[in-house]
Amino acid sequence: MALALNETAVRVARDLGTTPILPGNVYNYGRDMPPVITDATPERPSTRKGEIRRAMEARMRAGCARSIIGDIPAMPLADAMRSTLAAMLSLARQA
Repeated sequence: MALALNETAVRVARDLGTTPILPGNVYNYGRDMPPVITDATPERPSTRKGEIRRAMEARMRAGCARSIIGDIPAMPLADAMRSTLAAMLSLARQA
C-alpha cells in the first residue's frame, strides 16, 4: 500500500509541477548503519520496511524534477518536526 500511495503522490506532484516532501527515516540504512549518515552513506536495508523505504525514495527521485527527502530528529519530535518541515517548505517555495 505504501508504494501505491507513493506512486500516486509522485504522479500528482509531477502533474501539478509541485515539489513533494518525504520526511526521512533510517529503515533504508539497515541494521549495520554507521553512527553518522550522510548523502554518501550506502543504503543497505535489512528489513521489508527498509526495502519499501528505499523504493519510495528512488521513485520520488526518478519521478519528479525535484523532491525533498529530509531527516527529522527523533527528540523532541514535535518541535523538530515543526522546524524541519518549516525549513523544507521554505526550500520547496524557492524551487
